[in-house]
Amino acid sequence: MFSNYNNNPVTYNITLIMTLQEKIQADLTAIPIRTEKETRELLKTLLAEIKLKKGNTPSDDEVLAVVRKFKENAIECNNLTEVPILDAYLPKMLSSKEIFDIVSGIIVLNNFTTTKDLGQIMAKLKERADFNQIDKKFANTVAKDLLT
Repeated sequence: MFSNYNNNPVTYNITLIMTLQEKIQADLTAIPIRTEKETRELLKTLLAEIKLKKGNTPSDDEVLAVVRKFKENAIECNNLTEVPILDAYLPKMLSSKEIFDIVSGIIVLNNFTTTKDLGQIMAKLKERADFNQIDKKFANTVAKDLLT
């Protein structure tokens, strides 16, 4: 608690901004050593992979790419206990309907008519603030279907 110039108490709500890598590290540190060994090992491995692939100061987008790859591998290996742990670090994905609406809106607004415009459609998607919440493969499929 701080005082302003009249000596009246003033409280400040200070929110620390953490990178995604820092959040994963903080979560790892918060897990008691003797419990949740699988979660600890997963987070340790994830952090090591992030550092190996992306260096000491990766962007959140780079960290997200590694987390997504870990999730894909967990699903492929049928290790379903890891999926919810990894989901905690991924943004909530947009629904199929929301992606369809976004892609169709881009196509209509920009008068795209052929599959040759796919690159431009994906570039427009990339400009969106919610780009990390869009399933790119699905968006590409929707665009192809709408243009043919």
